[in-house]
Amino acid sequence: MLWGDSKVRFRDIRDGTSKTVLIGESYTDPEYSKDSQSMDYWALGSPQADPWSYGGAGGTEYSEGVGSMGPKMNSRLDPSVDGRLMEVSFGSYHPSGAGFGFADGSVRFLNESIELAAYQALGSRNGSD
Repeated sequence: MLWGDSKVRFRDIRDGTSKTVLIGESYTDPEYSKDSQSMDYWALGSPQADPWSYGGAGGTEYSEGVGSMGPKMNSRLDPSVDGRLMEVSFGSYHPSGAGFGFADGSVRFLNESIELAAYQALGSRNGSD
């Protein structure tokens, strides 16, 4: 739903706004690093984000601001997961899951034991899932 220069509108959410995640919670630990990726964070409007443009080379850490439901939730807890995937995965300090904001304005806690395919489907706006 959200990425740099996105032109997505609410009418483009074919799976339904109550079944489409817009934002998610993110676990950060600036002291932890794996595969040259720190589990840090940044705020929108920071110097790291501002130079980003579609097709440009700036804002190399832009992905941290949007996250991804591609990797499983709380990937940082699985040492077999690549550092780049750990960094963009959603997760939290809560035991067993994380909070997510849906396109309909609701906020729900999802358990990390959710089936990966179902979890990834919530991150899709038009997958008919």
